Amino acid sequence: MDLDAVSHDAATHRFLVRELKRPGEPLDPAARLLLQDLALERCFTVWYLQLWSDGRIAWADMRRPESIDVVTPEQYREGLLRPWWENRYRLGMAKVT
Repeated sequence: MDLDAVSHDAATHRFLVRELKRPGEPLDPAARLLLQDLALERCFTVWYLQLWSDGRIAWADMRRPESIDVVTPEQYREGLLRPWWENRYRLGMAKVT
């Protein structure tokens, strides 16, 4: 498994790991376990993202992978990515379908 995107916020010593999948591309069970375990580490936020053919994004925080939300690219940028960089992101904050 390769991690598609890892960002580091040096000011807060946090990492954002994003596993990106194309439409229809499955997440391997072993990769799922690795991402879930990594998400348990205090300084890591781990997101699973799958682009849908209509442009929307299926998104899950790997601390709670069974809870998948579907967001637009704008909702992803402004409702998830921006809050993470501003240290405001909390598990369960994106409830948009």
